[in-house]
Amino acid sequence: MRGSLKWPLLGAALVLMVLGAVGGAAGGWFDLVWIAAIAAVAGFIVSSAWDHLQGRRADDGLPDPDPGLAGVSDPVRYDRRPGGAAGAAADHVADALGPARAVGEFTGRTEELRLLREWCGHEGESTRLALVTGAAGVGKTRLALELAEQLQQEGWRCRRVLDGEDAAAVHVVEAARPGPVLLLVDHAETRPGLPHLLASAAASGAAGLRVLMLAREEGEWWGHLKAAASPIGPAASRAVTLRLQAGPGDGTDSAELVARAVPRFAAHLGLPAPEGVEVEPAPHPVPMLVVHAAALVAVLRGERGGGGPAPTRVGVGPDVLDELLRHAARAWHESAARAGITGPQGLDGAAVENCVAVTSLLAAGSAKATEELLRTVPGLDGESRAGLRRRTARWLCTLHPAPVDGAVAPLRPALLAERHVTARLHESPEFAAAVRDRLDVVQALRALTLLTRATAHHPHAAGLLDDWLRRRTADLYGAAITVTIESPGALGAVLADVLSTTDVPREVLEEIQRAIPYLTVALSEAGIAVTRRILERLPDGTGPEQRAMWLTTLGLRYSRTGRLEEALRPAREAVELHRGLERQDPARFRPDLAGSLNNLGNVLSELERAEEALEPAQEAAELYRELAVQAPDRFRPRLAGSLNNLGNVLSALGRTKEALEPAQEAVAIRRELARNAPERFRPVLARSLDNLAGHLSELGRDEEARSHWQESAALFEEAGPPQETAPVRQAGPQPAAGA
Repeated sequence: MRGSLKWPLLGAALVLMVLGAVGGAAGGWFDLVWIAAIAAVAGFIVSSAWDHLQGRRADDGLPDPDPGLAGVSDPVRYDRRPGGAAGAAADHVADALGPARAVGEFTGRTEELRLLREWCGHEGESTRLALVTGAAGVGKTRLALELAEQLQQEGWRCRRVLDGEDAAAVHVVEAARPGPVLLLVDHAETRPGLPHLLASAAASGAAGLRVLMLAREEGEWWGHLKAAASPIGPAASRAVTLRLQAGPGDGTDSAELVARAVPRFAAHLGLPAPEGVEVEPAPHPVPMLVVHAAALVAVLRGERGGGGPAPTRVGVGPDVLDELLRHAARAWHESAARAGITGPQGLDGAAVENCVAVTSLLAAGSAKATEELLRTVPGLDGESRAGLRRRTARWLCTLHPAPVDGAVAPLRPALLAERHVTARLHESPEFAAAVRDRLDVVQALRALTLLTRATAHHPHAAGLLDDWLRRRTADLYGAAITVTIESPGALGAVLADVLSTTDVPREVLEEIQRAIPYLTVALSEAGIAVTRRILERLPDGTGPEQRAMWLTTLGLRYSRTGRLEEALRPAREAVELHRGLERQDPARFRPDLAGSLNNLGNVLSELERAEEALEPAQEAAELYRELAVQAPDRFRPRLAGSLNNLGNVLSALGRTKEALEPAQEAVAIRRELARNAPERFRPVLARSLDNLAGHLSELGRDEEARSHWQESAALFEEAGPPQETAPVRQAGPQPAAGA
């Protein structure tokens, strides 16, 4: 990292120490790699934000129903107070769409609510976790609020865990009065402290504790958690998971929902309900937020026309969000004029909208931070505009107040913010460039997250990501990797294209390659692209050791994406180079030769070319057997993996009797390893048992096969999904664990 990107390292180290204590128990690299990748770009959150946590509480003006839990989180509850007079509401036309306002009716989620109620009422503590996913605006938060309201009527305490409170939340619950508690974690995929929270929840003795996580997608972040060491992995694997689809679950027509919502929004804003509203229904299911936005637009149109019939038909689609933003923009312009910051010596209309955009895109936790962000807005940069920046910062604080004095809250709901920010960055290249060039680590994480999410509904978001990554590749790749793992979308493909076509120094390419985990699907194409570029840029005279290392890495990355034919060539070349090196220095290069032979055998086996796979698989096993005699702690796990693979190859050739011996030896080795390091080796022991059972079944020895299958199933249930042991953040030969 360079320049301003160096200072978060202390915070990153703190996160690594905390999370490493949780994830490192497995003894494998898989958990550590993911934790490091997240912490590297999110470390600042722990290191610099803690001082402001108490002030970040969402002050909704309502009394706290449970002061005993006030030290960690906010109550989860509705705020059904009216929106106020039309003049006051005009400055916040989108506020009525907030899920806590509950203006639109809760409908179409009866089954999902029933399942969550059933989860909360489940006896025992084996399933403390639940994950609800869905696109922006489908009603995740509204579902959580409805659940919380019902539970609170039955004596539950329901609290929202804010970012930075993950480590303390469960301990506060344990110290408070007894009784069932629901903890709500929104934007779970972006929370670096989530592993700590889940570990604490899984190990807690508090009866009736439930943790409800909300996220847009499961994504790889969730897969990593399920594959983590105990207690996180097993707890996540047992979690209840629900996916909310767009549209109401009961099939109600969108036009009918809009018609029913119009009088509710009018009453909330204190406006007359327009008459004769014509609704053009959506041709396909849309998020409930879009349905409610259409109703709100109909009310606002009627208000502009003095009541009476709506001037035009209202369509239920993304266009209503843009129209709602135009209503909001008019309110911003009027408010800015009243504040005296517009006019010949002040801001123009575009600058006003850019001010809202930049404070929605990036965190502005204080008046000073807001003023610094405003330097990115054309017309507000330069020292001569310092006074106007201060006045504009004060205006923004009144327009979108936040709990912390001097801070500015982002535009809500998030779907509106994503559309507004993306549109302003696209329409004002000067503004976009200023924002891009001033991003620090945490701001980059926020900005890339918002734009990645916007790719789902805005046509210009991907182009902005492409431009930013091309121009600041060395500074932004860490945030891009983290966001791609957290938020499935276009960013992984954009990063792959950038790495394939942008002139990036080789040392930076090597940094990026080391940072991309091997065990990732979302970043697999980016991993291939960067490794290919490194190989293309190796200088003349590069030795065979370096070339073999990068060929091995490329072959493994191709294999990970299922591009096996393309993996074959670099795998073969790596074997030949390592064979030559091993002849010159056997002690040093024999492990590398064994690893590359194992990889080649695996590729050929996956291609169903078992006859060709047999020779490298046998040679790999022989070499690992020799190495295991010399260094058993290091090479016995790899010997077991190679024997496992050899057994599978022999079985594929129809030589099942011969497959038994290596399969049984693999089980014996892994059983011994699992006794000494159960969390690390029980999953791979389960896989070896499963393979051995398959061979026995093929030979008609069904009773023996059934016994091994039962043992394998029990181990998988106990240990959770298998953890990989390859050092995935290192370039070079990756020791295969065996399938």
